[in-house]
Amino acid sequence: MNRRLLFSVLLVLSGTLTLAQDIGQLSAKNPVVASGSIGLRSYYSNGSQSPLYRANPFGYALAGQVTLTFFNGISLPFSVAYSNRQASYSQPFNQFGLSPTYKGFTLHAGYRNLRFSDYTLNGLTMLGGGLEVQKGWLRAGFFYGRMNRVTFSAEGTPTTFLRTGYAARIGIGTAQNYADLILMQGHDHEQSLPAYAQYGLNPARNTAIGFILNRSLGKHLLLIIDAALSVYTGNINAAKIDSTQLQSLPAVVYKSVAPNISSRGLLAVSATLAYSGTGWGIRTGYQRIDPGFTTMGMYNVNNDLEVFSVAPHLNLLQNKVSINANLRLQRDNLLGDKLRQTQRFLPTATLTYSPTARFGVSANLTYSTFNQTPGIKQTLLTPGQAAAQLMNQANYSIMIMPRYSIIGDDRTHTLMLSAGTNQLVDNSGDADLKANTEYSGLNGLLNYSFSLDRQFLSVDAGVNYFTLTNLNGTTNNLGFNLGATKGFLANKLQTSLNAGYNLGQDLNAINLTASGRMQPNRHHRFGLTVLQNQSAQTGGSVSRNFSEFRGTIDYTYLFLTKR
Repeated sequence: MNRRLLFSVLLVLSGTLTLAQDIGQLSAKNPVVASGSIGLRSYYSNGSQSPLYRANPFGYALAGQVTLTFFNGISLPFSVAYSNRQASYSQPFNQFGLSPTYKGFTLHAGYRNLRFSDYTLNGLTMLGGGLEVQKGWLRAGFFYGRMNRVTFSAEGTPTTFLRTGYAARIGIGTAQNYADLILMQGHDHEQSLPAYAQYGLNPARNTAIGFILNRSLGKHLLLIIDAALSVYTGNINAAKIDSTQLQSLPAVVYKSVAPNISSRGLLAVSATLAYSGTGWGIRTGYQRIDPGFTTMGMYNVNNDLEVFSVAPHLNLLQNKVSINANLRLQRDNLLGDKLRQTQRFLPTATLTYSPTARFGVSANLTYSTFNQTPGIKQTLLTPGQAAAQLMNQANYSIMIMPRYSIIGDDRTHTLMLSAGTNQLVDNSGDADLKANTEYSGLNGLLNYSFSLDRQFLSVDAGVNYFTLTNLNGTTNNLGFNLGATKGFLANKLQTSLNAGYNLGQDLNAINLTASGRMQPNRHHRFGLTVLQNQSAQTGGSVSRNFSEFRGTIDYTYLFLTKR
């Protein structure tokens, strides 16, 4: 009786535990291991503006985390926290699931989120059971369970039916080279919400058939195809469709899908062809997802989308020069029934030059256009009205980042510079939109760092600058930072000091932070942190002066027990 009670308690407390473990590797040497920590933290805060600091400047907190590990494979974490402002207890999961593997067989039980393909079963958390097999050239999988449970809003209004379903796949190949055929079906149980009609709800049904191919064509060529047809019935009680109107469908398909006037059949497909040669390669891609495409086996997917992409890469001079580019063209309004059609062109390029281990420079270029053309309903407007409501924007950014390093046996110097610009240009016919959206900016960063490994010492200093020009004028910002860390007692005691000063258009700010951490052995850890922030307004009509002091001291006990 006691054993049954203990097992029941563990199941209740363990919630979202997930496990994918090879049973053949489970160890009985240490069947139960407990690890975790207990920590006490106390702090003092004082600020010039917050009433919380004045009312309760002192605080403390006690926190503990414990993880029980069984047979070196099943982990159950728990945590508890208490402070003078709040208390909490949690086992950070409310779901339980296992996926043990043995000699090519994987058993799924409990809460699982499997992926059979991008457009069928893809990451949906289900409660149920199933089996996957990878044995030689045979690939198979099946999972059945609950997709959604009955849910209600905060006011008690029903929002979701009980939904169950299954997914099955059969294929040939290995984990890296395979072809799979997938079937997924799900449906809502209308009896789970007896009065659903008065709330505007309708039970739905979905059947999705998918195909996925991952195939290496020789040593240099790779082909990936992922496609699915989803027949989604929004209301299973809608008027039926005469089967004679669907003579092109096989009887087995018609009876399985049982379409009605609320059904819609939608396609999603993506394909990639990649070539990798010596010092160069290219990847081409195509994706099309019909408007409204969805399945019950996934949470969401961008739809009404067609994308063409080309991504070449090139290495030169014994890999001292690397060039990577990506050209992406996409559009929506695939069925031509939207007010506007949007096209986007998104080219990017990265150039890296590293002639020596000490010196290197990289440059990034990003350019994007956002263009709209009149849709079918736009013909109701005059040409001038239509043009004024469309968007035509271009955005680009350029970033250059050189670096220089001197690496010795026990010391390292690194100097890094980053400089860039970005700009948005609006070419639409709307003057107000143009004035409100256009901007240009410049940014720069210079940073120097120095470290002595044997002395556990590192120092870094930097300066940054940023300017932005838009409808509101030009905003400038200049900042400085300086920091140092030093280890003592064979690095068991680590100290750090950081300072920052920021000069803004209307506001100046300074912040100072000092901290120390000491861990004399593997069980005990001590910490102390002091922080001071202060800002002063240099212009404007509203006072934003602010100061804050915060100090924290903490102690943590770490443990690891075996039985």
